[in-house]
Order: sequence, then C-alpha cells, then structure tokens
Amino acid sequence: MLTPAHECVRCGDGVGVGAVSYCHPCLWAVRAEVEEGFGELEDYLRKAARFEAWLREHEGGRE
Repeated sequence: MLTPAHECVRCGDGVGVGAVSYCHPCLWAVRAEVEEGFGELEDYLRKAARFEAWLREHEGGRE
C-alpha cells in the first residue's frame, strides 16, 4: 500500500516520483496536456494580435 507521500498526485495509484510526485504514465499525460495548452495559448495570442492590428487599422477614421 502506498502512503500519501509516495502516491501519484494525479491518479493516486502509481508511485509518484520527482518534485511534483507524478507516476510515469501521468507525467507523460501532463506533459502532453501542457504542450496542448501552450499550442492553444499561442493560437489565441496570434488571433488577438491580428484583431488588435485590424482595430488599429479601422479606428483611424473614427473620432
């Protein structure tokens, strides 16, 4: 039986290793989730920058 100090903080089943205490399968799953999140953030920021540029372009004639 695993003690709370040694079990994975994500699934609670595997033996947690490292500073955060993820088991190996959860560590890879979390890394994939983080990479996906960074991809979504990059996409959002790219779209926001395009929108800001469009706004600046179209607000030139406004008063």
